[in-house]
Amino acid sequence: MPARNRIAVSALVAVMASLALVAATPSAARAADGLMSAEPADGSALSAPGEVRLTFTAAPDPAASHMAVYDSTRSRLNSGPLAVSGRDGLRQPVQAATRGDVVVAYHVTLVNGDELTGQVRFSVGTGVTPAQSGGSAANAATAAVAGHRHDVDPVSASALALGSIVLIGAVVLLVRPPVRRPELDDLDEKPDPA
Repeated sequence: MPARNRIAVSALVAVMASLALVAATPSAARAADGLMSAEPADGSALSAPGEVRLTFTAAPDPAASHMAVYDSTRSRLNSGPLAVSGRDGLRQPVQAATRGDVVVAYHVTLVNGDELTGQVRFSVGTGVTPAQSGGSAANAATAAVAGHRHDVDPVSASALALGSIVLIGAVVLLVRPPVRRPELDDLDEKPDPA
């Protein structure tokens, strides 16, 4: 491989490695994204709430987010659509729970593209804090938010495919040896008529 091609390929590899490193490293702002508060609060014991509110450190995308609320009998308590609550929150209306633990499982996509998953637990009518892990409500709620999929944006997928094709073409052009054409060599050897 000629020196020119080796330098070009090395530069291309260095640029691609740098871009991959930057994309894989979360920024300081993105690293801090998370759940700020929950109403009812995680671990609280109360009477039946009419809704669950979660507030995040960044604005959520309600169309790409999911929240499932289950009681200890594995009954789903969601009673309406997920809605925006303030600038950085989501609100899920719920029906009255039976006495026992309630688990709220969420899978939230923030408008910056980050995704958050987690659970909030509270108890209804027991006067004691809920169990910290496991249980049928937790299993049902986790399965409900995990059992969905987000579709791929067709414009982004097309742009990615086109970019990949262009990159492969550029690498092929840089790596392949130049084609010598005899008719062009003859032109270089003829004397100048002037």
